[in-house]
Amino acid sequence: MRNPINNVVNAINLLTKAIKNVKIISSLAHAIFYISSSAGTTCTVAGTCYQVAGTYATEESSDFSISAGVITYNGTSAAKFHIFVSMGLSSDTNNTVINYCTAVNGVTNTHLSMRTKNAILNDVSAMSNIAAYTLQPGDTVAVHISSDKTGAVVTAEKLVIDIQPI
Repeated sequence: MRNPINNVVNAINLLTKAIKNVKIISSLAHAIFYISSSAGTTCTVAGTCYQVAGTYATEESSDFSISAGVITYNGTSAAKFHIFVSMGLSSDTNNTVINYCTAVNGVTNTHLSMRTKNAILNDVSAMSNIAAYTLQPGDTVAVHISSDKTGAVVTAEKLVIDIQPI
């Protein structure tokens, strides 16, 4: 006959082993950043992506930081996030097609870009986009824009970046 104490000890050992094998992610990591003071981004070359200019501020953040418009994931392990970007854009050039997309570690994901056409000088177009990214500790995120017109100055009148764990 088996000893009931051995059964309990075996169960505790199995549970302890299972707990040690659980991979804990930074599921509480999140952030909301916004542009507190907009500035024009000069699109020197048509079709080339440039980081959105402006002064950024933090609404709230856990495991993320921002410096000069570049967000850094400061978590301790890889985690998957929805990155939601919403902005109002204007251009100093008529009939300008403006694209924007998220860049991770400086690489833009152009097939997830959004685009709008500003027909009238300084007309404001609103756009938003959401995409899923797996971020490693130290990865960076930034919002980039481009114009189909060389020399166009595009301004993010409003910009909110919301990062939430999946």
